[in-house]
Formats: sequence, structure tokens, C-alpha cells
Amino acid sequence: MGSDYVWGQNSIRDVLLQMITIGLNIADKSFKEELHGIFSQLLEIHLNNKEDLIYLDFIIKKEEEYYKIIGNNIVSALWLSGIIPKDSEAVMKYNECHVNDKIYTFNKKRKKLIISKNE
Repeated sequence: MGSDYVWGQNSIRDVLLQMITIGLNIADKSFKEELHGIFSQLLEIHLNNKEDLIYLDFIIKKEEEYYKIIGNNIVSALWLSGIIPKDSEAVMKYNECHVNDKIYTFNKKRKKLIISKNE
């Protein structure tokens, strides 16, 4: 179950929604390079280390009535969710990110971000 969309909370989602609204097929493979560039520009504003952009890796699938945006690693999955970890290298190394009372891990086989409570 997803959450309600809130404009301005995640600039990547905002850009994707704008593109979909004007009729672009964001899953078109020829569009991926342009999307990568747009995401990179958006992320550079928030990253402590610009070299972390090497972790930006994603795919977009068009399902019947929606698009599925999948991060291919934990850092990309976090970024696509609107979470910018302070130390991307450590997050990649340990496949874990702590934010407030939550722990984010990444199932590499299923390409899914898993959220659990930090107890």
C-alpha cells in the first residue's frame, strides 16, 4: 500500500509526475539517459559528495496503468524515496541506513527497499 503523494517532498517524484502529466513515456529506454541527467542535477543540490552519483542506477517499467521505478541498489532506492543518506559509501557497504526510528535495508534479489522499526 502506497502513501499519499505530497508535492514538494521529493523533487524526483515531482519531476516524474510533471513528465507523465504532459504525456511523456518515462519508461522509454531512449529517455533513460535524459532522466539520469535530470536526477543527477536534482541530487547534486543535496549531496555532500558529488561523486556519490556513481550509485545512481534505476530502471523504469511501464505496467498497465502505472509506472514502476526501481532502484538497482540501496542508495538509488533511498534517493528515489526522497531519502538522502549522509554517507552513501557506508550505506552501500553495509546495505543499511538508519533514519529516525527506521532501518532501511535493500533486498538485492527482489530490488526492494525494506523498512523496519529501530527498537
